[in-house]
Amino acid sequence: MNEQEFIQRYLAGERDFSGADLEGISLDGSNPNLLEILPTVSLNEEDSNPRIILQDLNLAGANLKNIKFGYINLENVNLSESVFDSLDFHNSHFTNVDFTNVQVRDDSCWKKTSFVNCNFFQVQLQNISLSEVVFHNCNLERANIKFYELYNTNFESYNLRQFQLTGN
Repeated sequence: MNEQEFIQRYLAGERDFSGADLEGISLDGSNPNLLEILPTVSLNEEDSNPRIILQDLNLAGANLKNIKFGYINLENVNLSESVFDSLDFHNSHFTNVDFTNVQVRDDSCWKKTSFVNCNFFQVQLQNISLSEVVFHNCNLERANIKFYELYNTNFESYNLRQFQLTGN
C-alpha cells in the first residue's frame, strides 16, 4: 500500500489496517497530504514540528519496515506481531499501545519518548538508543532489550518479570 491508498482508505473511514503492508509510508509529518487528513497539534511554541495523532488503529501484524514515528502521538493502537527493521520514535508519546511480540532487527532511536500503559510483552529489541525515555505503567514482562545507549531513562510503575536489559 502506498501513501495515497492509505489516505483514501483512512478518509473512507477505515481504521483497521491489520495485515496491511505500510512499508514506505512516512507518518513523521513530512507528507503534507497526510497532515491534511490526520489530526495535528503543536505541543508548545518550542515544538516547531507538526505532531500527528493516530488513535484507535489496529496495525497488528503489519509490515512497518523503515516507518518513522517521530513527533507522533499513538493512542489505543495495536502493533502486536508487527515487523520492524528499525524504529525511530523520537519526540513521541504512546498511550495504550500494544507492542506484544514485536521484533526490531536493526538500530533504533527512542529519544525523548514516553510510553504510558503500553504492553511490551515478549518484545525483542536489539541495538536501541534509550535516551530520555519514560516507561510509565508498562508491561515489560519477558521483554529482551539490548541497548547501545541508556541515558536518563525512567521506568515507573511497571511489570518487569523475566525482563532483560543489557548493553554497554
